[in-house]
Amino acid sequence: MSLRQPVDRARIEQFLAALGEHFQRPRRVFVGRFGQLDVFHFDLYSLALSKVARGRRQDYEDVLLLLKSDRIDWPELDQAYRDVLPRMGQESLRQDPAEFENNFRALASMWREAGGQR
Repeated sequence: MSLRQPVDRARIEQFLAALGEHFQRPRRVFVGRFGQLDVFHFDLYSLALSKVARGRRQDYEDVLLLLKSDRIDWPELDQAYRDVLPRMGQESLRQDPAEFENNFRALASMWREAGGQR
């Protein structure tokens, strides 16, 4: 598919909605318009929580970088986590609420060790 082909906007919207279902937060943030292309990125808190849920070393490093660079802040990330935790495991058998909770605690520990405040 080239960039010159028409984009099926409904399929893109459906894809974005599916990815953001677990987080009752804005699903995307408008970056800007470049010619005829509208550019969005996912809400950084939703992105951070998805990385916590996956729990790989690089994911933790990515979230810590977002925190250290003030792209996200700890109190809001913590609140987003608290909002999402009760719904984990309800929408997919692959989700493990206990693992998500353990991963978030590990991130909190790393954040404190890095000098971040809770």
